[in-house]
Amino acid sequence: MTGLQEPGTLRGHESPHPLFKGGIIVSDQTHQAGFLHRFIQHAQEHPDALALHALDERRQISYAELHEMACRRKSVLTGLGLAPRSRVMLCLPSGVEFVANYLGAVGGDFIPILINDKLTGQEFATLARDARAAAIITTSAFAQKHAKTLTSLEDLQSLVTVDAGTPPELREGITRVGLPGADAIAQALTLPDKDTIVTVQYTYKGVGEPLPVAHRYQALTISSDGLLASMYPMGVGSVHLISLPLYAVYGLVVLMVMPLSIGATMLMTSSITRTDLVELLSKHRVTFACLVPELIRMLSAQLAERSAPLPPLMPDLMLYSGGSRLTAEAALELEQRLVRPKILQGYGMTESLPVIVQSYVGTSKPGAIGQAIPGVKVRVVDDHGDNVAPGDVGELLLSGPTITSGYIDRPAATARFFSGGWLHTGDLVRMDADGHIFFAGSRLRITKIRSQMVDLAEVERVAGEHPGVRLVRAYAERDAQGQTSLQLSVHCDGASSESLMAHLTERLSPFKLPRSISAVDQAMATA
Repeated sequence: MTGLQEPGTLRGHESPHPLFKGGIIVSDQTHQAGFLHRFIQHAQEHPDALALHALDERRQISYAELHEMACRRKSVLTGLGLAPRSRVMLCLPSGVEFVANYLGAVGGDFIPILINDKLTGQEFATLARDARAAAIITTSAFAQKHAKTLTSLEDLQSLVTVDAGTPPELREGITRVGLPGADAIAQALTLPDKDTIVTVQYTYKGVGEPLPVAHRYQALTISSDGLLASMYPMGVGSVHLISLPLYAVYGLVVLMVMPLSIGATMLMTSSITRTDLVELLSKHRVTFACLVPELIRMLSAQLAERSAPLPPLMPDLMLYSGGSRLTAEAALELEQRLVRPKILQGYGMTESLPVIVQSYVGTSKPGAIGQAIPGVKVRVVDDHGDNVAPGDVGELLLSGPTITSGYIDRPAATARFFSGGWLHTGDLVRMDADGHIFFAGSRLRITKIRSQMVDLAEVERVAGEHPGVRLVRAYAERDAQGQTSLQLSVHCDGASSESLMAHLTERLSPFKLPRSISAVDQAMATA
């Protein structure tokens, strides 16, 4: 077994990089408009501007410090001898290390694969075996929890842990390394070209398995810029509240790529559900917040119970809802309690990136999910693929520079959802004559629970692995408040609801678990 390497002794970096000047790595490549280019430029021009304010970690990181951290994270990966374009999996919470390691991986000419760090053993094993990563960056606790799976991964060459915990013993041939110390050599970030793949993420389409999606450098920048065009001007000094996980496409683009592209501060906390939200927005002078509908409702409820006067908020505070659809009633309720003009929302998919958004600087309509950003084409079609009349319901099709070309190594799913240059989203919408789009539902066997994607076929498959289950049907129910819950109908042969729930809990993340399990006869389970 290769031993744990000591910080600061990575091979191949015996002397400081010649472009390391005053705490900033200065690239000698031609400046382009991509988000990493802009981040480096902000680090050069505004070195003391606050990039990350991690409340839970009690850390404040300037742009210069974050840039240097990213350069040192690149050194870790290149020091492991990984080939260019190797796949590097990030299984990290949404904090300082996620941001620094993502930037270091992109700037190291590696392909970051972004994974939820709260997966069950079975979920992680499925994704890890499919991803075939050469290196995995994670916490020591995650590595200990999933040591058996890590040892079984044939392509895994290196494990990088980001904390002081003890990593697990793994099979011969897997190098274990900690993060660099203050004396480690920094390497200049390599600036990607527009077609370089800079993220791989997984999505679900109701086919019972996760589907990997790759996106290119230019696509993330186009999506971020398109969203910014619908917002009040922001830049250095703006504060963005980070309330969505960064491994998901909406969090990556809206809450990391976008603020770092404009020199803004990422205000990070994982305890937002235990926070007085309006006090948080006021205290930290937040200018932009993207909240899942559950947090929108939580904020509205907090305000309804509040006896003290509202604290001062930034005059141009923008509140967006993301992750899943917000009802017009919930938006109006918060607008009235906050005395704010608009609570807006947008739309995107892992395959498309965020591409539809309501506008603060233009026209927005109540209940709409917005209009397409510049460069993205939209069609609404019937079952025959013909455009429907304005106002009629049909399937949403998307095309443009932010849309991926298909799923990695999934030809059948690619053929099903991509055709003639268009992504067939499976979502049902209506579009008015002005291009405002209104969500109407989905024709796919997927749903959102707590703003996270649930594949009903996956839940059924896992439930069907229980020896006492003969037939199973998963379905979603939506209550009067707009909250969705998962229900399970099963035809069993001696299996109790308790044993089935225990079976599911061991294998599925909490948001995929049914609220209730009902025993039915065979006819109802197949209805």
